[in-house]
Amino acid sequence: MKSNSMYTSIDVLTYNNTLLVYPDPLGVSVNVTCIAMIGGVNYSQSVILHAPSGPPNNVRGFILNANSMKVNWTTSSETNGYVIEYTAGGVTRNAVSTSEVENVLTDLSPMSTYTISVYSYIDLPSVNSTVTVLRFDVPSPVTSLSVSNVSTTGITLNWTIPSSDNYVTYYTISYTPSCPQLSSVNETVSVAPHQSTTTYSYTLIGLYSGMNYTITVRAGNVLGGSELNMARSIQTEPIVPSGWPSLIQILPVNFTANRFTWNEVNCSEHNGLITGYTVIISNSSITYNLTSTERYIILNDLVFGTEYNISVAAVNSVGRGPFSDPIVVEIGMVPGPVGSVSSIMDTTWAVISWSVPSYIPSDYPIITYEIGYHVLQPDNCLGAIDRLIANVLITVNAPSNSTFINITGLTDMSCYIFGVRAYTDNGYGLWTIIANETLELPMQQPPSSTLVSTLPSVFTVYPSTTSNKSCNDRDIAFSVSVGVLIILLTVSVIFNIYSFIRMRGPKGTKQAKSDGDIAMQVCEPYDLQKTKLSEEERVYDEYQMSPDAVYETMPQ
Repeated sequence: MKSNSMYTSIDVLTYNNTLLVYPDPLGVSVNVTCIAMIGGVNYSQSVILHAPSGPPNNVRGFILNANSMKVNWTTSSETNGYVIEYTAGGVTRNAVSTSEVENVLTDLSPMSTYTISVYSYIDLPSVNSTVTVLRFDVPSPVTSLSVSNVSTTGITLNWTIPSSDNYVTYYTISYTPSCPQLSSVNETVSVAPHQSTTTYSYTLIGLYSGMNYTITVRAGNVLGGSELNMARSIQTEPIVPSGWPSLIQILPVNFTANRFTWNEVNCSEHNGLITGYTVIISNSSITYNLTSTERYIILNDLVFGTEYNISVAAVNSVGRGPFSDPIVVEIGMVPGPVGSVSSIMDTTWAVISWSVPSYIPSDYPIITYEIGYHVLQPDNCLGAIDRLIANVLITVNAPSNSTFINITGLTDMSCYIFGVRAYTDNGYGLWTIIANETLELPMQQPPSSTLVSTLPSVFTVYPSTTSNKSCNDRDIAFSVSVGVLIILLTVSVIFNIYSFIRMRGPKGTKQAKSDGDIAMQVCEPYDLQKTKLSEEERVYDEYQMSPDAVYETMPQ
């Protein structure tokens, strides 16, 4: 029975009956009286069941691994134990803890949200429970990422977690500088789970001044990190550049102009957006203030043969940075252009010759000559350009004591542009350009038993002392070649006539010889000669046998 107003009848004599007694919502105790009727006599027994005055406090859940969590709370007064009720997806389960203020729940479902209720009890459980909700999953992405307190080297970040049921144990802040030479940085910040607020702040320090940063924040727990759904770009406050340009050099453009070039300041030392450069020539009080980011200047005010100290500094929105170490430059310290460039062209090779430059610095002798060449497109020497195309340029080198080079592997009937320049340890001179065309390969002649006259190859020479002179008259070259061929043919005819006369000459001379000359013997067959000798010997023998004269008597 519950209180004095509710009765439950027991029809038979029983022992050890179990009654389901609920706590009284109006009080903390329940008086239970049992009345037994035996032989018309009533026997009664009363008992008071006590309940706690309230549930435990500060119930919190902690994810341990992929399928278990720990729940703890703050103890309540006068309690014998606790009951934990947890529900997910409509399924409710219970766990009982007698005296501990924490309990481990196992066999949980990942990616689920659990509603956890904790009751305390003495004889009866507390009327109410303390409830907490916990997402058994990685945290949700942070939102409302903002910045504040921006300085030259620091930024304060602020963000929130979208709901209080996220279990967060750390935040990872990633910030990537805009300078490609610098790497991204990740900072991990551990936090206490279930902190009282879902808003968090963190200050980044030690940043580069005037640098653009892309910043992201990721929440995480033992199950992993949240997704990234937002990033923030921010720039620290700029200061003047802390670095200076590097790889400074000066190259001649022509006899009156020089190109002064440099590399940009390391991007980690920009300290802001570079807006220009300042070039100063210290020993001539000449200063150039450049308002563009081009990293060169053409110097036209320098005197040939004069030594200068030249420095350059970067400028950003705040001011000018430090000047580079000055380079000492003497105008004219590189050789002048080579002269008298000429070419001898064949079908697949060319001989390029030149003369030494008219000016060679006394302290920097020539160490090599560079020859660059490529086919002209379109293939027309009549409209030859006066400069080399760098991306198709083929280069070879010749010794410093040489004034010609043989270039092979060319294509016949093609127009080539050649350039020659001198090199020293201090730099190189200007290109001297010439264009010319390779000859046509001869047609293959069929074999013949007749006499074939072999003629030497014909080379056409086109001298050039300027960069814009080319082989601009193919007809003239052809006429010269025909003239040379006619001369060679005439010489060949004269030589053949002379050879013919020489062959006829000995016969006439032989007839004109005197009788005292020894005549050439005519060879006869051996048998005929032997017969003649035998006949002569026989006549001789007869003559020896009849030495006396033989007279024939004529009839009277």
